[in-house]
Amino acid sequence: MNIKTVRYHLSVLLIVALLISLFSVSTANSAETEAPDSAARTAAENSYPFSDIADSYAAQEIRSLVQDGILSGYEDGTFKPRETMTRAHLAKVLVLALGLEEDGASADVFADVPANSWFKGYVGALLNTNITNGTSQTTFSPDSSVTREQLAVFFIRAFNLEALAVKLPFDASLSDVGQISDWARPHVSLAFKIGFLKGIDNGDGTLRFSPLDAADRQALARLAYEFKLNQALYKSKVQQLEAAIALAAAVKAANEAIAALPDASELTIDDKAAVEEARAKVEAARKLGATDKDFPNLSKLADAEQKIEELGRPRGGGIIGGGGGGGGGGIIRDTEPPVIISGSVKIGEASVPLVIGTNNEVTFNVDHALNDTDMITDFTIVASSDTDKLIVTSSGVSRTVTFQNGTAHVSVAELLGPDFDRQGDGVSVGTLRRHLFEGNLELTGELTDKTGNKSTVKLKIVKPASAPVPEITSASAVIGGKAFSIHTNVPNYIAFIIDDALQDTDMFTSLTVAASSGADALTFSESGQSRTISFASGTQQTVKVATLLGPALDPQGDGVSVKKLRELLQNGNITVRGVLSDTNGKQSPVILTIIKGNNDSVPTLIGAAAVIDGNAEPAVITSGNTITFTLSKSLDDSQMLESLLIHASSNADTLAITEAGITKRIHFSNGTAQATIKELLGTAFDPQGDGVSVGKLRSALESGNITVSGTLTNYTGVANNVTINVIVE
Repeated sequence: MNIKTVRYHLSVLLIVALLISLFSVSTANSAETEAPDSAARTAAENSYPFSDIADSYAAQEIRSLVQDGILSGYEDGTFKPRETMTRAHLAKVLVLALGLEEDGASADVFADVPANSWFKGYVGALLNTNITNGTSQTTFSPDSSVTREQLAVFFIRAFNLEALAVKLPFDASLSDVGQISDWARPHVSLAFKIGFLKGIDNGDGTLRFSPLDAADRQALARLAYEFKLNQALYKSKVQQLEAAIALAAAVKAANEAIAALPDASELTIDDKAAVEEARAKVEAARKLGATDKDFPNLSKLADAEQKIEELGRPRGGGIIGGGGGGGGGGIIRDTEPPVIISGSVKIGEASVPLVIGTNNEVTFNVDHALNDTDMITDFTIVASSDTDKLIVTSSGVSRTVTFQNGTAHVSVAELLGPDFDRQGDGVSVGTLRRHLFEGNLELTGELTDKTGNKSTVKLKIVKPASAPVPEITSASAVIGGKAFSIHTNVPNYIAFIIDDALQDTDMFTSLTVAASSGADALTFSESGQSRTISFASGTQQTVKVATLLGPALDPQGDGVSVKKLRELLQNGNITVRGVLSDTNGKQSPVILTIIKGNNDSVPTLIGAAAVIDGNAEPAVITSGNTITFTLSKSLDDSQMLESLLIHASSNADTLAITEAGITKRIHFSNGTAQATIKELLGTAFDPQGDGVSVGKLRSALESGNITVSGTLTNYTGVANNVTINVIVE
């Protein structure tokens, strides 16, 4: 382990010690002493453990950290949220808390730390940790309060982000930006970029930071709460920031390389390396997430590649024909087959390059960045200069594309056929995506030059594969000391049913969650508060109810009773939304739903969720056994509604739905069924049984809501009517 690694781990330990010590060790200069741990624990049991935090902006954070045993107050029942501390006292608290040896000699560099001062040894020891380097090269300012900008520096160093901070431009939008010291500007800027610092509202839509104000105990409590619970979240934000920086640098390098190329008319074969380097930089940027829209001059590169190919490609072959007898003067005929050099597709006002592979393979990637409403109007194909025509065949019908000087401009209808472009004005990206739901589109053609040479062309239109995202693979709840499996077969959807068999006195104490390899953190957010489950030590973690559902439901940290859950569920199912992130910064939504069970003799619906592109979205259950799913505005037309998860009484057996005289039965297992859209809405919506696009549903809903009726039956034959509604937001 190198010295930088040691210093980083020491920095992290020190920052934790700072947060603990600032709130649990009494000061030498204080007129009051803090309450012992037992008193703090007693205070933590009260709704407001301290008499002076009701109006503190960090009251919730203070209460939460007190419950965790990190914070404590004073014997008089106060916390003193607005009290400040000196830098000398801060140094002493840190060093004593960590049991470090005093190092007075290291503090000799500071002129304002007297040789006989009580804090010199502490300052020297703290200096060696790299969390603070003093207020200048020769001063430590021991009697000064810890300022807000100093606190930002402490935390950024503790996150081991100082090296990144100094590389980034300062762009924090603060009304008092001019007051931030030069040495603290990078740290403050980065802290705002990742959301660690929020700023103070001026009341006019702007924020201030008040960098030179003293940092009080409530400010430290808020940052302590964030640092303790949400490190994984900020690590993920840093990864996203670094990825964005790398992408911007790669795009800039590619565009500069393209701009540096001579115009195609001025190119020589000596420019081949520069053209290839520009293409390599474009592809490198693509791998980081760049799209064609990031390269406004991409057509220049395509023209340059065509010119280089023409300059370097050998032409001419054997001698065909010629004079008889003594011969002489035979006609030289080209025997090289024609090749595709480059191509592009017109989408809106932009020209998006096609990917040219080996053996005349041409690929158009329907990039995720393209909007469904964008129109694809025509294709441009550049081939060998003597290319004559391209014949494309699909469904037994051949279409001929004619070239002039090696270039062809062809409409969507001419290239792909009238099924894609019936009006001759193009096809929308959304429509093309829907065609790709059943698989990539592949067309084969024959390219012919003016001398009759031929070559095969393969045109592929593909929907880029979704990058793998982290998933919750299983979950179980500990209730009354027993583990109950609660995860359904839909990734990232956790449905927890409070069954009637559970006793009111049983305590729901924890949840064990297993995730896919590479999972980093699961963060739940509610009412502006975030709670994070870290997977740093493996793919399975056990978390308390307080972390999962919030301290309001579990103020003591010992769980919540089944009775209390049932009372809360009288107002409807409890749904908590979260985000699961992996070590590569990829994220996926997570839904936790707690449902009130029902073992009545008459079968009833108790919960439901629509599965859209593999993710669950809870539906609403209302009286009268009605499921209502709202098609949100946030859903994209190209997304697929694949199925509906239905939770019913534990004795539910089948749900029968009749359409056009045909009855379809959906079977339940342990009170849960997963019905396809074909089973629920019929073949008009889902003829293949693989779902229906959101766009198709929206079109259908223009004529009114979609309603389906059925009969839910239990194992003893008792039946109950069911209604399923699909409505648009």
